[in-house]
Amino acid sequence: MNIAKWTTWLSVLLIASTAGWMLFDGARALILDDYVTPQTGEYAGQLGPWSNLVQVVGIEPRSIWMKLIFIAQGLGTLIVVVYYIRNKPWAWTGLLIAMLLGLWYLPFGTLINLVALILLLLIRRKSMPPRPRYAMPDFIQAALHKHKLMDAYLARPPYQRNDYIGWITRARLTATRQKRLKQMLDELKKGNVYMKMKWSNNQPQSTHIVPTPPRETLSRKSS
Repeated sequence: MNIAKWTTWLSVLLIASTAGWMLFDGARALILDDYVTPQTGEYAGQLGPWSNLVQVVGIEPRSIWMKLIFIAQGLGTLIVVVYYIRNKPWAWTGLLIAMLLGLWYLPFGTLINLVALILLLLIRRKSMPPRPRYAMPDFIQAALHKHKLMDAYLARPPYQRNDYIGWITRARLTATRQKRLKQMLDELKKGNVYMKMKWSNNQPQSTHIVPTPPRETLSRKSS
């Protein structure tokens, strides 16, 4: 088992342990009328720092509503963990939401969920495939030369150029491709728009290889 899998299982174990404890402690408090607290010492009978936090938002820590929140959050998170283990596509987002919702459970829940969140995001980032690179089709190249927008296109950052090409060529219908092509040309003319969003080029661009002119241009020159 590689490091990524170990880290994934560690994250899941951390999340599940916190959720399991919340479910147990909430159910116990609902039945026995109190949470697990220290029996001796300076903090005997006192709840954790989370109790101060929930009081700020107007919830009594030992109220039945708070106990039900413990149970609901613990059970809900465990269900998401099960679906994550079963590789359901939506479960990663659900797990992320569950970890964020668990950050209020000071101090241990906050620490454990934060560590698990960082580990899971690192794994996600490393496991993400590289973005595909799209070659420029002749019809896009011809349109850029026809409208004298090749320089404006080359002035855009590499990610924008690549996204434009991929976005246009992924369209299945010719009419959709032409519509997207027109949007790109219009945005290049305006100069401060990208995918219908405002954009400004404040960073110097690196040198780029200029694409060869379209075939029809070459044939005209040769004749």
